[in-house]
Amino acid sequence: MAAELEYESVLCVKPDVSVYRIPPRASNRGYRASDWKLDQPDWTGRLRITSKGKIAYIKLEDKVSGELFAQAPVEQYPGIAVETVTDSSRYFVIRIQDGTGRSAFIGIGFTDRGDAFDFNVSLQDHFKWVKQESEISKECQEMDTRPKLDLGFKEGQTITLSIGNITTKKGGASKPKTAGAGGLSLLPPPPGGKVTIPPPSSSVAISNHVTPPPIPKSNHGGSDADILLDLDSPALVTTPAPAPVSASSDLWGDFSTASRYEHSETSILSIRVQAHLILLCIADITFFTRPPPSKRL
Repeated sequence: MAAELEYESVLCVKPDVSVYRIPPRASNRGYRASDWKLDQPDWTGRLRITSKGKIAYIKLEDKVSGELFAQAPVEQYPGIAVETVTDSSRYFVIRIQDGTGRSAFIGIGFTDRGDAFDFNVSLQDHFKWVKQESEISKECQEMDTRPKLDLGFKEGQTITLSIGNITTKKGGASKPKTAGAGGLSLLPPPPGGKVTIPPPSSSVAISNHVTPPPIPKSNHGGSDADILLDLDSPALVTTPAPAPVSASSDLWGDFSTASRYEHSETSILSIRVQAHLILLCIADITFFTRPPPSKRL
């Protein structure tokens, strides 16, 4: 049944081939093409190589009608079915058979050396494929005869997986998160976290724009010397007593009161300095503008 399902494939076709009657082999040294009548071939036609299963067939056919003249079944190459001559690469000896089982040896030759090369390679490729197929089938048979391994789980069988440190994509181990006091994680500071100081209130007096107080008059008669003497004693400036701080529930009230005291002390100090500078300027102007004393005769 398997032989009936096999199909026939064409391996090589050569349109020009010559057939010769060859004398019996004289010795075991092989056939020689020079012993044939090469200029008088017994038949000419075309050659076709086909394969069916593992067997190759060399068929000699008529060029016009395609009628089969003879065929040589080849079961092994190189072998007794196809032999090369000892004195040329363009001539071969093949064994032809008929349907009754009779066989004979004839000589074939090609005019072109390339045709002889294709004939040789076609047979080699076919039997190389046959060898590979036989090795594959042999391996399959050996695998079927081997005992099969049962890799399935038995009833009630379990497995345990031990997973170690899980690494990140970059290959480093994952870092634990830092935790603050009480096990709480610390958040990073917000971007651009700069503390801006609010501008001072308009109710606070600026020391550079304080109006100087009037210059007090001296009690010693109003002379220039008395004015200079008044510079030695600092001007009496009354400092207002701080208002009593009432107890309040606001915890930030003390800080606002303290800042108000600091501004007032700074203003008083700047007033004193400016008053002394003004007195010095007046004394210098008076000294240089008064007339010189008259000489007594």
